[in-house]
Amino acid sequence: MDTRYEAKVDVWIKLMIYFTVVIIVGPAFFVPPEEVFIYILFIIPTIILMLWLLYGSYLEFRDEELYIKLGPIFGRVKYDNIKSISLTKSYLSSYAMTNKRVFIKVHNKTWIKGDIQVGPKEREEFVDELNRRCRNLDIN
Repeated sequence: MDTRYEAKVDVWIKLMIYFTVVIIVGPAFFVPPEEVFIYILFIIPTIILMLWLLYGSYLEFRDEELYIKLGPIFGRVKYDNIKSISLTKSYLSSYAMTNKRVFIKVHNKTWIKGDIQVGPKEREEFVDELNRRCRNLDIN
């Protein structure tokens, strides 16, 4: 059975997304009537993308892999490829919209796929579940 954890989103990121939506919708009221349709045609995909990131992000434990979804972006990590897990705080680019993250170090890294950071709401519970599913963890 798949277990899903919602992604944590820091308040400042939520505010930034809401503020951006307001900023790009506002000018629609001042655009000349003959150009409103074109303006709306361009801002709707942007709004959908930003709200998708905000409300369509989660981590899911599947049979053989961890599935990571951040809006339209997704990733998969096989449990057998996970080398170590640790809690961290970081603002580096990753699959997380919070600075309270879980750092997942993986075996068999490539320049495209490497170590990842994720930000589940229930961090400790998530780490416990991940520890149970991973057989190749390095014990320090």
